[in-house]
Amino acid sequence: MRIITLTTIPPRFDRIGPTLRSLLRQDSPADEVHLYIPRHYRRFPDYDGRLPDVPEGITIKRPEADFGPASKVLHAVRAYRGTPVEILFCDDDRLYRPDWTMAFFEARSHVPDAAIAPISWAADELFTSDQRDRPQPQAIRANKPLDLPYQAKHAVWSLAALFGYRGEAPSHAHIRTAGYRDIFQGYGGVMVRPDFFDDDVFDIPPVLWSVDDIWLSGMLAKAGTPIWAPARIKGPRLLSAHAEAPLYQAVLDGADRRTADRRCFDYMRKTYGVWP
Repeated sequence: MRIITLTTIPPRFDRIGPTLRSLLRQDSPADEVHLYIPRHYRRFPDYDGRLPDVPEGITIKRPEADFGPASKVLHAVRAYRGTPVEILFCDDDRLYRPDWTMAFFEARSHVPDAAIAPISWAADELFTSDQRDRPQPQAIRANKPLDLPYQAKHAVWSLAALFGYRGEAPSHAHIRTAGYRDIFQGYGGVMVRPDFFDDDVFDIPPVLWSVDDIWLSGMLAKAGTPIWAPARIKGPRLLSAHAEAPLYQAVLDGADRRTADRRCFDYMRKTYGVWP
């Protein structure tokens, strides 16, 4: 079975419709789409229990626990423990192309035992890391300034936008050559199976719960699960919901986003020895 999972927050309830509809309109549809809305939010203690209107085909799940942004996947990991279900998780502020799921399903046929994440990084591209024993081959990131076809399309789009054109801006593939990476960015989508994580993934320390990408990537590494980045998959379109209570602007447990990212990375290195 293949399921798509995501979470959202109360300020985005009225804007999540386009994302949900894009997930239902996939050329290779998932068997189910689960939207996790916890009964209580850490960030929104005054949440009154209201639910968003969702299109037919979306199943709302109401867990008691709030894992923060990692609620998009951890409730499904727990619920499907011991099964081979494929969990494709994503963000609530993006518009996913009709061929989005197909790219993951095709990659899975070639890489059966890795998390799949088309937008991802080597640890030393984000932080200081001298790791030498990375799985091979390593992915090669696309060079956006040197991608002449993309730059030409973007120039045409920019010119048209000056005259009122409101069509979608051209998007850029993050990875030029497929291979392994260390840290994913979940907005592009990530596909995992429940056994790719061990049970420590549910025990998220203060501050670290706010930076799900680094936490989940580190816990994959701890469990011995590599991250595979397929090539030439374009990123999803950013939607207006992104402006509603974005995590990158939040200060949670006394830490801003940059501080929380750094603490999570250091915690993974010191506690579990990943990304040395």
